[in-house]
Amino acid sequence: MGIWDDPDLYDFAANAYQHDVLYWEWLIEAQRPGTVLELACGTGRLIVPMVGVGRSYNPAFRLVGLDSSESFLDRARAKLIARGPEWASAVELVRGDMRDFALDERFDLIVLGFSSIQYLLTIDDQLACFHQIRRHLAPGGRFAFEVSRPWVDVLIELDANLLKPLLEADVDQPTPEIDRYLRWVVGRYDPVTQNVATTFLHEFYRDGVMQERRIQATMIHFFFPCELELLCRIAGLAPVERYGGYNRRPYDERSRLYLWIMAAQEQMNSTVRPASN
Repeated sequence: MGIWDDPDLYDFAANAYQHDVLYWEWLIEAQRPGTVLELACGTGRLIVPMVGVGRSYNPAFRLVGLDSSESFLDRARAKLIARGPEWASAVELVRGDMRDFALDERFDLIVLGFSSIQYLLTIDDQLACFHQIRRHLAPGGRFAFEVSRPWVDVLIELDANLLKPLLEADVDQPTPEIDRYLRWVVGRYDPVTQNVATTFLHEFYRDGVMQERRIQATMIHFFFPCELELLCRIAGLAPVERYGGYNRRPYDERSRLYLWIMAAQEQMNSTVRPASN
């Protein structure tokens, strides 16, 4: 089963990563959009907190979640229904490819979190995604994304094919049946394509004994900052704000993340705040 076919495993991995939720809640509060499009929305991990903030200032707040996996969208629908009819009515879930989608509206804010754009491995796919995002931005709209910055020291090891497992998550009692969940990752970096062939090892423990190990293989792309900004510019997008962490620290040489907020290039005038360095 592929990494995007198992909603149970996705929820284990995603729910172990909650560091970003406050940032996306802050973004909704700061931007106060009436309509939001979340690309690669998965099983709805960020939908619920974003809708909660949006409905707190605008009962008519709407969010569209797009994902390529029908099983993930089914899981997201179930979560919204469990919250109540007002939650389900605030969200429309659409199956689609973030490289090639056509919706009948434009949005005040488009969100692409959880470093999901790193699963687009080629320039053509990356540009296709950015072009679609630009086409779906409403006048004055914003596009916000998260990407992991290349960790050069780690990439050097991966380029040397030193397959030393890295512990990414260690969660106690993730479910009543599981006492502990561990997620390990190993990979091999290709400096020509900037892609990493990645293998995730998911381990599930009960009473100190491993009950199950699941293995998933995928590929991710690492963007360098000038490359990423150039791709956005080609698609007609320019940075408005740049942060280097979920606490909104300035983006600088120490940053491990790109948390950038973009606008259409033609809107880069006195009405738009200058980009942070």
